[in-house]
Amino acid sequence: MKNKLLDFGLLWLRVMLGLGAMYHGWTKITGVGFIGFADKAVAPMGLPLPIVFSVLAIGGELIGGFFILLGLWTRYAAAWGALVWITAFFLHHQLDPFHIKELAAAYIVSAVAIIIMGPGRFSVDGTKGRGSVSKK
Repeated sequence: MKNKLLDFGLLWLRVMLGLGAMYHGWTKITGVGFIGFADKAVAPMGLPLPIVFSVLAIGGELIGGFFILLGLWTRYAAAWGALVWITAFFLHHQLDPFHIKELAAAYIVSAVAIIIMGPGRFSVDGTKGRGSVSKK
C-alpha cells in the first residue's frame, strides 16, 4: 500500500511539474519567442550565445516538461529543467525578493525530488522497470 501511495504521489508531482513547465515554455514561445526571450531575459544575465541558451531554456521547460509529464527519460528531463530553474533563481532573479523567485525554487525542489526518487510505476519509464523507488 505504501509503494502505491508513493507511486500516486510521484504521478501527481510529475503531472503538476510537467504541466507547469510546459505552460511557462509555451508562454515564452507565444509571447516573445526565442529571440525576444534571448534579448530580454538571457542576454542581460551575461550568458554567452543568448539565442542558444534561450532555445535550451525554453526547450527545458516545453520539451523537458512533456517528458516529465509522460515519465519518459524522466530523470534527464528533470535535470534539464532543474538547470533552467537554477539559472532563473540565481541569475535572472538574483536581485528580486524571495516572493518573486520562489516559483523557480519550487520547480527546483520538485525536479530534484523526481531526480532522486524517479518517476514512479505510473510512467513510461516505470513500464520499463526504471520508475520505482524500490525494486521490491
